[in-house]
Amino acid sequence: MKPLLSIIIPNYNGERYLSQCLESVCSLKPECVEVIVIDGGSTDNSLEIIQGYDSSIDFWCSEEDGGPAEAIRKGFDLACGEWLGWLNSDDFFLPRALEVLIDHIRLCGNLSKWLIGGRFYANESGQLVKHQASKPSPDLFLLRDAYGIPQESTFFRRDFYEQAGRIDVRLKCHFDLDLFLRFYQVVRPCYSDAVFGCFRQRANQISRNQSLSKLDYSLKINKMYEKLPLAKKVFRRLLHTRFRSQLIMLCRFVVESKVFAEKTEITRITYLVSEQRWDIVCIW
Repeated sequence: MKPLLSIIIPNYNGERYLSQCLESVCSLKPECVEVIVIDGGSTDNSLEIIQGYDSSIDFWCSEEDGGPAEAIRKGFDLACGEWLGWLNSDDFFLPRALEVLIDHIRLCGNLSKWLIGGRFYANESGQLVKHQASKPSPDLFLLRDAYGIPQESTFFRRDFYEQAGRIDVRLKCHFDLDLFLRFYQVVRPCYSDAVFGCFRQRANQISRNQSLSKLDYSLKINKMYEKLPLAKKVFRRLLHTRFRSQLIMLCRFVVESKVFAEKTEITRITYLVSEQRWDIVCIW
């Protein structure tokens, strides 16, 4: 049976957190979910940990690569699922997240090309410390920073991923931001009240590497922003001033009150407590 969803797990010397990541994916894994682990030639205990989950992993390999973007793209090229997503080896899913996600994907059908849920932030020990809800993100909101889209809770159709141009392996830090910005240029996602993934905040993360971040912005991200209308460029520049917090509040007001609403239809998946089921509604 062809899998409905493929989850790619890139890893390189991630033995400290890899077990929790794999356990969150492989425990209670639905049959329609494919798991692919792409290891970058780890020299620590990662391979032994991966082999311990061999019965639940559909494919894994260990060989040198050019970094996480290349590993993820390799995994997507090997995957068979209609929907795709990736989970970095230091992050993890909530219990039963994949089960709920499969319900969401089936509910979306052909109504949406990609789906964004909420996430938790976790500390280095894996304790949950903060919640980030999934919220509609018009262009102004996207310009806030590189961390507004919860990558570990974002999933998309394979054909849509290929249409948008796949992951750019030249990028070392913000390849997820680049991919999602290209997604937004095509169509808005479906948002969900569900929380799927947990992002672990720790030292020495690639996303905190200022040198790699500057290189990625110089190589591509800034060029994407240069194509924006002048008003949006000015707004983005203002977000890097002391008025940042006030402007973020203004962004939220614009979204929630539907002032200057985009013509694009936006959908959300919400849990109906009275009926004990998830349902999809139009919110725009």
